This record gives sequence, structure tokens and C-alpha cells, in this order.
Amino acid sequence: MAMSLSALQTSPAISLPAVMTFLLVALFDCSGVLLGTSLKAGLITDVNQEVPGGVWALCASGIGTMIAGMTGCSPIIIAVECTSGIVDGGKTGVTALTAAFLFALSLFFTPVLGDVPEAASAPVLILIGTLMMRDIGDIEWHDIKIALPSFLIVALMPLSHSISNGIWFGLAAFLFMEFFTLPVWSKWYYQMKMGKDDKIMLRGGAQEDDATETDSLLTAEGVGRGL
Repeated sequence: MAMSLSALQTSPAISLPAVMTFLLVALFDCSGVLLGTSLKAGLITDVNQEVPGGVWALCASGIGTMIAGMTGCSPIIIAVECTSGIVDGGKTGVTALTAAFLFALSLFFTPVLGDVPEAASAPVLILIGTLMMRDIGDIEWHDIKIALPSFLIVALMPLSHSISNGIWFGLAAFLFMEFFTLPVWSKWYYQMKMGKDDKIMLRGGAQEDDATETDSLLTAEGVGRGL
């Protein structure tokens, strides 16, 4: 309900997972679209570069999402529809304002657009998915620590019918692999192996000493009998 803060009285066990889910979805959605549109506009040439004005774009999205939450609206994200303007040469905020104006204009056609069957959007979604798969080649597939979480994200989003599930599984896989591939584990294994080898060498040396002592006793006993 708009301007209702009753959610603050909800148990953290219920509200925290919902808040974290929305946070992850909004964060990865906004950052992903921001990087994609910046690459398309030529503002950056690599995903590791800093997007000019990217911090302010995320701040605007965050503040807008807080206001939208209090007014009963959905989260405010960076619209991927701006890419259509970027493809035509747009590189300034006018492109985003044009997309926002068209979104506002479409509100007056909501009754007409609402009568369009969902099946009619299937070809468009297939085309969009095909275009999105083009950027998968930029993933560092030779690095298993990046390739496996990326595959889980791409595969589990449609299979689980949830964007957040794909992000959670991919993030968990990434943290799991990063933790168990730390240099401390190889160092610990090397020390354990060296310690085990040292014990085997000490045990073998002790057995050789016992055998030598036994041979000496047998030899002395044989000499004593000969005398």
C-alpha cells in the first residue's frame, strides 16, 4: 500500500530475505544495463573500466527506488530500452529522457496494450534473448572460477523462473570457488604432505636402526656360541 510503513514491524526473518533479494536484483540489473549501454555507446571499451557518471546513475536509481517503494510502485531501474536510442547515435541524457517520455505516453494506451495477448510478445522476447547471447562470448570461459558461476546464472534463471535464484546460485558458486582456491589451502596441503613424508622417513629410519641392532645382537650371539 502506498505510503504505508507497516513493513517496518515485520519480523526480520521475513523481511530480510525479501530486502536482500530486491537489493541483489536491482543492483545487478542496474549495473549490468549501465555497463551494457555504456559499451554500446562507446563510453567504455572494457567492463573493468569505470563508467563516466556511473555512480550518479546508481544513486538516482537507488533514490528513485526508495521513493517508488513508499508510493507503491516497482523499483526504479536503468531502462535497457535506452539502447534503441544509443544505437541511433544517442550518447547524452536526452536519450534517457526520450525513453522516459515514451514510457509516460504509453500510460494513456494501457487499455489497448493490455488487450494484446502474452503470446504476441514471444517472438520479441526470443529476438531479445538472441541478441543478449551475443555478449556471452565476452565471458572468460578459460577461467573456471568465472565460467562456472556464469553458466549457473545463465542456466538457472530460465529453469527456476527467477532472476534472483540464478544470481544467488552464481554468487554462491563464485564465493565457494574463491574460498577453496585460496593459496592458504595449497600451502596447508603442502605442509601436511611434507609432515607426513617426514614421519614416514623417521619411521623408516627407526626401523632400519632396529634391524641393524637386531643383526648386531644375532651376530654377537653367534660369535658367543662359536666360542
